[in-house]
Amino acid sequence: MAEAVVSFAAETIGNLLIEETKFLQGVRDQVEQLQLELKRIQSFLKDADARQHEEERIKVWISQARDLAYEADDLIERYAFKVASRRRKGVRGTTKRCVGILNECFPRHTTGTGIQTLKTKISDLTKSFQEYGIAAVMERQDGASSSHQQLRRTYSHVVEDDFVGLEDDVEMLVKHLLRGSDHDHEIDQHFRVVSICGMGGLGKTTLARKVYNHPELRRCFDGLAWVCVSQKWQKEDILQRILLSLIPEKREEILEWRDEELVRQLFQILQNKKCLVVLDDIWATEPWECIKQAFPIRNDGSKILVTSRNKDVALHIDPSGFHHEPRFLSEDESWQLLQRKALRGRFHGEHEDLKKLKNLGKEMVKACGGLPLAVIVLSGTLATKKDLNEWATVNRNIKAHLGRGNNLIKEEGNLHKILALSYNDLPYKLKPCFLYLSRYEEDSDIDTEALYQLWIAEGIISTKDQIGEESMMDVAERYLGELVTRCMVQGKAPDDDDVMPSSVGRSFASCRLHDLMRDLSLLKAKEENFLLSISYYHDGILNEHGNNDHSQVYRLAVHFSKEGARKYFPPAEKRNTRHLRSLALLVSGNEGYEGRLTKKMKSQFNRFKMLRVLAIEGLCPALSGDQILKSVLILVADHSRLPTAIGELIHLRYLSLRSSVFHCLPSSLGNLQNLQHLIYGMPECLEYPMCCGR
Repeated sequence: MAEAVVSFAAETIGNLLIEETKFLQGVRDQVEQLQLELKRIQSFLKDADARQHEEERIKVWISQARDLAYEADDLIERYAFKVASRRRKGVRGTTKRCVGILNECFPRHTTGTGIQTLKTKISDLTKSFQEYGIAAVMERQDGASSSHQQLRRTYSHVVEDDFVGLEDDVEMLVKHLLRGSDHDHEIDQHFRVVSICGMGGLGKTTLARKVYNHPELRRCFDGLAWVCVSQKWQKEDILQRILLSLIPEKREEILEWRDEELVRQLFQILQNKKCLVVLDDIWATEPWECIKQAFPIRNDGSKILVTSRNKDVALHIDPSGFHHEPRFLSEDESWQLLQRKALRGRFHGEHEDLKKLKNLGKEMVKACGGLPLAVIVLSGTLATKKDLNEWATVNRNIKAHLGRGNNLIKEEGNLHKILALSYNDLPYKLKPCFLYLSRYEEDSDIDTEALYQLWIAEGIISTKDQIGEESMMDVAERYLGELVTRCMVQGKAPDDDDVMPSSVGRSFASCRLHDLMRDLSLLKAKEENFLLSISYYHDGILNEHGNNDHSQVYRLAVHFSKEGARKYFPPAEKRNTRHLRSLALLVSGNEGYEGRLTKKMKSQFNRFKMLRVLAIEGLCPALSGDQILKSVLILVADHSRLPTAIGELIHLRYLSLRSSVFHCLPSSLGNLQNLQHLIYGMPECLEYPMCCGR
């Protein structure tokens, strides 16, 4: 990952040397030398990254290289834009012109001194790599080959297309759910609740989807609803989503109903009709306690299908229900799944080579311990390998990570190791793309158009990545396609349901991460000090993924529920935000407009001078703006107006105010000459915004 950061810094500085050359006069030679030092250390990082498990000092050096690259990028870009902003304002008269030149002398001297300090640090770090025996490797990484552009079309977007070994489980679960139906003449016990329980990656949701879409089951139930509960559940959201599936024609009324009415309406529907409700990925008993009054207790009526990692949760919902734990795949089934995902007829060599390939594949799937997700992710890695030698390399890496004779059965720690192989195998340009997905919450359907725009604004996608006539958005989609091909991300095609118009003509309308792949993304984002993600729900911080040294955080995403936002009070002074390049405040579960913010708060935008990305989404006055905004150092001025100080964020490339309360945009937005994307959408309950010059 550090290689990608250093590469981006060197490229950004190179672009500044071309585009802002007149604003680098006096320091241009020093800037060019700094760029050369960055390129030099970049050549050592690929080997260093592969060997960082050998000794802790290599990890430290890699971290230092990354931080120095960020510092270099900030130093040069800050100087160039400072000089540019002064000159572009215009200087009238000789006296003022002389004063302007004198005013540039001090920052030029300071910048020159800073460059010299950075060059010395980078040079010393390069010597450390050389003395340790780290090799300089310059691998050409100019995007992907034309064959790679076809990868996303070669392999399926949907994991469920390759379903192996659990066909009997589907039929058995369907049978139990249909007991008590009109055509069922069996005397066996009727179950109100059927659950699928087991460790992460076992295929619980995949199995539930097969059951949910079973033709016989769909014929026998009057209505079906699927809701993913996860850790960030909200009572109203769960009830609304169930009702929207069962009575979609009453959408407007459902969104207006409050708790009591939602419970009453759902109870009546489930009492009078035979419906199936799937509660997917429920982690704890609290969500059920909040919604259980909406579910009748008859065993011969509507049914509930539950998936959970915790069997105690399913037992709590209904101790007398049918509780199923899927088995692990056999070695033959694992190999069959790997063949479907990784081969698809790509290898047509001699018989002896195919035999060796089969032996290698069977040896590798043993390390997966029969866990479907591990097999699928391993298959995604192997799908990008061209020949037998590359398969053998992957096999050696597995042995190095797990040790001989080790497998994943009942060992989630080892599961993360084999999933991490897929990350380590990524080309360096794809690593930040994957890590950036840790910005999103668990079980999120990620809109790809917005994701691509963010990648571009963050500099993760650049013009150097383009092939032929590709646009930057095409490059971003190609990169996502490679992550989907590697089975690290699940892609949703545009012909699926709920596709946004902006996705027409693209291969992916949305994407999402499996829980364990998201865990991997969060873990690696922490190790790389790439992004800090905080979720605050219900009674406190649900999770805080990232380095606790917030002074070195470069990207910060804070997620709130409506309830949690009122309770979140981290001490502001403990967060040094001057290094931040990306800041997102993301609120979910709004009830609508309940009055304007009444407390005027002093703008703190001067703390965010280096921001490239700023997102304030879902911010509604009902959420007690004083408390929320103070918690993440975002300030809203009087009467929900965006502060004029927003115009001081001259590096800003992406500004999203989607579904937020700001009903007046200041004219100072015109100062944001680097702004590429402005997303503005008010909550439906507010009037259309007006711009005002303040």
